[in-house]
Amino acid sequence: MHIPHRLVLPGGFCFEKQRENEEGMKVMMPYPVINLEETGRNIRNMILERDMSVADISRFLGINRSSVYKVMRGDAVFSLDNMFALSMLLNTSVNDMIVAG
Repeated sequence: MHIPHRLVLPGGFCFEKQRENEEGMKVMMPYPVINLEETGRNIRNMILERDMSVADISRFLGINRSSVYKVMRGDAVFSLDNMFALSMLLNTSVNDMIVAG
């Protein structure tokens, strides 16, 4: 089975991403991936636009502040459950929080 190195979605949106495999080699990922930095920046902006703080988010999600900061820096991503809960708190959708690429 041939797996393309580029995925072109309706509207011409294209995903092409390199990741390191277990042997340390760069490989192209043929599926959409989350841009952690842009997603973190997007989430941070949504939080600030609603006059919320990191403390508010950490209390609501039941996680420590450092985990929220990691997401906002683009070093990590929230679990799917926490992304969903945060989307409800911010009155937005998970899709609007995530940046692909």
